[in-house]
Amino acid sequence: MMSKIVNKKYEKGLSLIESAMVLALAATVTAGVMFYYQSASDSNKTQNAISEVMSATSAINGLYIGQTSYNGLNAQILLNSSAIPDNYKGDDHISNPFGGKLIPAPASTSNSSFGYYVQLDGLDKSACVSLATLNLGTSAKGYGINISSPADTTAFQSTASSGQAKNSAITPAEAANSCTKENSDNTVTYFMK
Repeated sequence: MMSKIVNKKYEKGLSLIESAMVLALAATVTAGVMFYYQSASDSNKTQNAISEVMSATSAINGLYIGQTSYNGLNAQILLNSSAIPDNYKGDDHISNPFGGKLIPAPASTSNSSFGYYVQLDGLDKSACVSLATLNLGTSAKGYGINISSPADTTAFQSTASSGQAKNSAITPAEAANSCTKENSDNTVTYFMK
């Protein structure tokens, strides 16, 4: 009689195989949730960066309406406006959602190819591709990926390549080929008229 009680007690527990299957299923579900969370987070950052660029260009255009040039344009001017959300305002710079900076500046004084540029730096490959394909319409003179001296850019090509400005919106294929730097070292530049 005692052996029947002992056997029933062991029958109620999980076997080692059943426990392993439960853990494997839990790990799979957790990995799936983390993947979708990361994807949603990156998408949210991209949308926030696009909004930030649009707000910055709108504020610059409003502040400089009627002016003959964009001389003196810098981050401090935008920091003193309401165009940039407080969570992106640093002491002397504007942060972007990917941890880099949003840099507004005029074309160099001897350059009449465009009026000013807005550059996002600190972008990983995925963010670079997503943001490089943003089309700002007729107010944009051109677009660039990994431009080292944007203020001095005078030539706008018909196709995009790393370090060269393009005279129209960058295609996803061009962005994928040009956003080549590792570890959040890519930049995207929007040249405005």
